[in-house]
Amino acid sequence: MTENTDCKQRNNHCLPLWGVIAKVRPTPEHPSYYDWQHGFLVIVLYSNKPDSACAIAKSIIEQLPYELVGAKVAVLTAERLANRCAGAITGGQQLGLGLLLVAFATGSEAAEFETMNFY
Repeated sequence: MTENTDCKQRNNHCLPLWGVIAKVRPTPEHPSYYDWQHGFLVIVLYSNKPDSACAIAKSIIEQLPYELVGAKVAVLTAERLANRCAGAITGGQQLGLGLLLVAFATGSEAAEFETMNFY
């Protein structure tokens, strides 16, 4: 059997790819702290189920210079994010982890951002 990177070609023995979307703010330690005030952080990773993808993503966020805006994050299949997050999905597929930050400049309306959905 020839090696193929497509999961369906490998007898479905691989984990699904998930996109976890979190609303974040930069902490003062972030190098671009003064350039943006909030945004959507998309983390694309492999996991056996959505709950574990969410837990892994939250652990990653805790290690980065971001704070969550609210406790809720969205977990979607990578296919649902394909149009908006192609680069992050490619990173997830090739490296096991893909990241995308959609940042809103300093001075943008915080209340509008907090009610906005990225997906």
